[in-house]
Amino acid sequence: MPTPRATRFGKRRPLAEILEELAPELATSLRGKSDGELLTSTAIPEDLVFRALAIQRNLRYVDPREDPPKPEVEQYLPNNAITDYQVYPHALENGRLVVLTARPGDLQVRQELMKTLAKEHLGLEIAVAPPSALRELVDRYRMRAQLGQKAAARRDEERAEARVKEETEVEGPIVEYVNALILRAVDLGASDIHIEPSGQGLRVRLRVDGKLRPEDLTIPPDLAPEVITRIKIMANLDIAERRRPQDGRISFRSKDGTEVNLRVNVGPVQLGNTQAEQVVMRLLPRETDIPTLDSLGFHPETLAQFERLLDLANGIILVTGPTGSGKSTTLAAAISHIVSPELKILSIEDPVEYRIPGVIQSQVNEAAGYTFATALRAFLRQDPDVIYVGEIRDAETAGIAIQAALTGHLVFGTLHTNDAPSSVTRLLQMGLKPYNVAGALRGVLAQRLVRKVCPRCQAPLPEEDRQRVVPILEQELGRKVDPGKLVRGTGKVGERTCPTCGGSGYKGRTGIHELFFVTPEISEMIAREAPTNELREAATASGMRLLRVDGLLKVAEGTTTLEEVMRATVD
Repeated sequence: MPTPRATRFGKRRPLAEILEELAPELATSLRGKSDGELLTSTAIPEDLVFRALAIQRNLRYVDPREDPPKPEVEQYLPNNAITDYQVYPHALENGRLVVLTARPGDLQVRQELMKTLAKEHLGLEIAVAPPSALRELVDRYRMRAQLGQKAAARRDEERAEARVKEETEVEGPIVEYVNALILRAVDLGASDIHIEPSGQGLRVRLRVDGKLRPEDLTIPPDLAPEVITRIKIMANLDIAERRRPQDGRISFRSKDGTEVNLRVNVGPVQLGNTQAEQVVMRLLPRETDIPTLDSLGFHPETLAQFERLLDLANGIILVTGPTGSGKSTTLAAAISHIVSPELKILSIEDPVEYRIPGVIQSQVNEAAGYTFATALRAFLRQDPDVIYVGEIRDAETAGIAIQAALTGHLVFGTLHTNDAPSSVTRLLQMGLKPYNVAGALRGVLAQRLVRKVCPRCQAPLPEEDRQRVVPILEQELGRKVDPGKLVRGTGKVGERTCPTCGGSGYKGRTGIHELFFVTPEISEMIAREAPTNELREAATASGMRLLRVDGLLKVAEGTTTLEEVMRATVD
C-alpha cells in the first residue's frame, strides 16, 4: 500500500483522513472524530493511529518492539530527561540523535532536548513511537537506573566502612603528629603546610611570611601512607583514591580550644618509578582574623584617599597585584569597613577565604556552570548595593562588572597587573569600551607584601650598609633620611637563633601600596585611550605614590629593608 501524503494544499491533514487511507475498513468508526479523540481512542489500533500521526507531521515512525534502540546511545540523554519527558534515544545517525516520543508536538520538550544535545555537539531528530511500547522502554530504564543507584549507594557504604576501618587502624602517634603539625603552623603564623614525598620519606615545609621554611623533621617512608591517610580522613576525602587530585576542608579544634580551618589538596606525584602523593594545606582565616584597614600598612594619606573611595555609592574599585600579594585580605578589610544593616553586599569568590559577617558570600563552581559571570548576572536581579567579584578573569566578567558599576552599584574586584595604571590598559585589552571604563572606574589600588624586620632581633644597620642605603633612599624619596632609623634583623638573640623569627631576621608582613585615583582629568584620558605611561604621569602629578616609593618610605621608617622592597617591586 502506498504511504499517504502528509499534506494537502499546504495544510496539515486530519488524522481521520490519513487513517482512512491506511485502513479503509475503519472509515465508519473514524467519522466525526478529532485528532485529540483519535490519539486517546482505544477502539482503533494504537500502531495505526501513531503511524498516521507520524505521516501527518512528516516524521519517521518507529516501533521499538520491531526495531529495538541501540543501547550505546542511552549515554546521550540524562536519566531525568528520559523519565520526565517520556522519551527514549533510539539511534545515532549522521550526527543526529533519533529520539522516540509519543508527543511530537510538545515544543518545550523538543527545545530542552536540543539544549542537552548541543552540549554533546549533536543534532536532534524526533521520531514517533506508540505510547505503550515507549512506556515499556522508559519503565525498564527507570528500573535499571534504580538498581544502579542502589549499587552506587552500597559502594558508598563500603567506602565509608573502609574509611572507618582505616581510621581505627591509624595509630595514636600519627593522629597526635598531624594535630601537632597543624598547631605548630598556627603558632608560627604560617599560611600553608606542604607535605611532599622524597627519597627518605615525607618532607615537611611551612610557608611563613611568604617564604617556605623546612621543618627539621622527615617522616620515614613506612609511616608516610599513614600520615597521608590521616589527613584524608580529616578532610573527608576518598582514602582509596591515589591517582587523581582531591580537594577538601578540615575544621580542627585543639584540646585548648584553638579553632583552625584548612583547605586541603592532595595530588599524585611521580617519585622515581613509583607514584606517591603530596599534600598542601592552606590555613584559612577566621572571622576574628579579618584585619582592619589601619593594620595593613597604609600610609595615612593613602588610607584617607582609599576610605574616600569606600564611601562612594557607585562605581568600580579594583585591587591589583600578583598571586600572594594580599589582594583578598585588603578587600576583606575594605568590605568589613563598609558593612552595615542598610547595605546588601553579595560576593562571588574562588574560593571563599574570609567569612565576613554581614556579607552574603558564594563560591565559584565551574562543574555546575556557576562562574564569576553567571553569578554576577544573578546578583543584578537580587537588588544588591555592593558586589564583590573575587577575580576579573575574562572579558565577560569585566563587562558585567562595569555595567553593574554604571547602573548604580558599588563593585569591588581584583585584577592581575603589575601596577595600578596598567589596570586601565588591561580592561581595554579585554574589549571594554573606553567611555564605559572612564565612566565606571573610581580607583585602583596596587599592592605588594614585604616582610617586616623582626622586633626581637632587630639591630641598627651597620655603618657600611648605611653608606650604601642612605643615598639610594634620599635620591628616590627626594628628602633627607635619618640613618639611625635604618634597621635589620640579625636572626640571633645572644648566641642563640632568634625564637621569634627562626633566624630569618623577619617576622610578619606589611603592605606597600600605589593608589590610582581617577580624577576628572584622568577619566578624560581613559576615554581617549591614553597610553599607560601618560596615565601614570598624570596620576603621579596628582599625588599618587609609586609602589617602590611607598616601600622605601617603610625602609626609612625602620619597618623593612631595602632588599625586601627591591625584591617585591622588581619589574
